[in-house]
Amino acid sequence: MAFDYARATKYFLLNDFIVGFKLGLKYFFKPKATLMYPHEKGPLSPRFRGEHALRRYPNGEDAASPVNSARRSAPPRRSPSTRNRARTEAAAPRATTST
Repeated sequence: MAFDYARATKYFLLNDFIVGFKLGLKYFFKPKATLMYPHEKGPLSPRFRGEHALRRYPNGEDAASPVNSARRSAPPRRSPSTRNRARTEAAAPRATTST
C-alpha cells in the first residue's frame, strides 16, 4: 500500500475548504438575484395580460377545480360502515340459538 502524497497535501492544506470558501466569497459580493417581492417587482413580459382570477361559487367552493366538479357530478356515497355491514350480512347470516 503506497502512500499518496498528493492526496495527503490536499487533506492537510484544506484544499476543498479553501476552494469552497473562495466560491462563497465570489457570490457574497455579487448583486443579489432575489427581490423583495411586494416592494420590488420584476420585469413584465410584453405578452402579460393580467393576473389569473380564481372563480368561486357563492358557497365558497372553487369553480375551476376538476376535483370539485367531479365530486359534484358523482352520486352521493354511502358511509363505509353501512357498506361493510351489508357485505357481511349477505356473506354470512347470523346464527340463532333457540332453547
